[in-house]
Amino acid sequence: MRRITRVALIFFTLLSSQWLAGQVVTRRMTNQDVKDLVAMGFSSDVIVDKIRSTPATHFDTSVEALKSLKAAHVPDGVILVMINPRAIPGATTAVPAAPPSAPPRGMSNQDVKDLVSMGFSSDIVIERIHAASATDFDTSVEALRTLKAAHVPETVIGVMINPHATATPVVAAKPDPPARPQEAAVQILPSAPLKNIKAVQVDSTIVSDPGKVKEPSAPTLVQDSLKNALRAASIDVADSAPIRAHIVLDEFTSGSTAKRMLVGFGSGRSSLSCRLVLQDANGKEVSSTKIHVRGKLAFSAYEGNNTQRKQAVTSYEQKLLEEIERMKVGG
Repeated sequence: MRRITRVALIFFTLLSSQWLAGQVVTRRMTNQDVKDLVAMGFSSDVIVDKIRSTPATHFDTSVEALKSLKAAHVPDGVILVMINPRAIPGATTAVPAAPPSAPPRGMSNQDVKDLVSMGFSSDIVIERIHAASATDFDTSVEALRTLKAAHVPETVIGVMINPHATATPVVAAKPDPPARPQEAAVQILPSAPLKNIKAVQVDSTIVSDPGKVKEPSAPTLVQDSLKNALRAASIDVADSAPIRAHIVLDEFTSGSTAKRMLVGFGSGRSSLSCRLVLQDANGKEVSSTKIHVRGKLAFSAYEGNNTQRKQAVTSYEQKLLEEIERMKVGG
């Protein structure tokens, strides 16, 4: 009797192990799994390989979910594969889209503007359009004017006009018009993206988590500081330039009231965490630098003569200036 009981226990244990193994195999990979891998420091290549080797995925690629992924610092190349597991990050040829694991809702003009304002590359926006279950784009002349004002790249607008067009003729590089020879000649180096750059277009600040930025004036303040730092580094701020820059503001804690900060003598312990993002003229991200400053922040106008032009008035502005100078020479 004891022997029979022991055999039955072993048999039950084997069945349980097989059942648990089946549960592990059939578990679908989710957005949170990707965020966890990024947080653990895994490279984009490893995460992409994991996605493609997973038998089943259940990724949410809605616009709101993409915002959350961007805030978690998930690289564009990984997001592209989450939208379309067959996509090849950086490829210039079209890859047949795989059926999405969680069909996203239809897209609108505002969705496209939101993705562009968050700093997503043209490839990501176009892939998201192709993956949408439906689209409701307004491509009237007035709507196109609004898209242009929101810095939506022409390659994206082309796909909005004809979402079912193949990606190759739309995304493929086009010859630059003769009227803009200077922009065509600019070479952007990954190690020194601001080398030989004379002017930068500064876009509006993006707030990744409004709950961590309580000060209403913070987005404008950090944008102004970016402009000041660029000018201090002998780089002009222009309405149109080969390089676009903006701040992604992750956290802002003021040590004083908004009124005191605005008039120029704010004081107290403050904390500011953000990313300085550089993009090319087509909206593709070329650099993202984390900046964290804690201490006394006092936003005010520059003081002093030309010999003091590189003396930033805040520790945050000084940090921006240091990063900009680094990106001019590399390293």
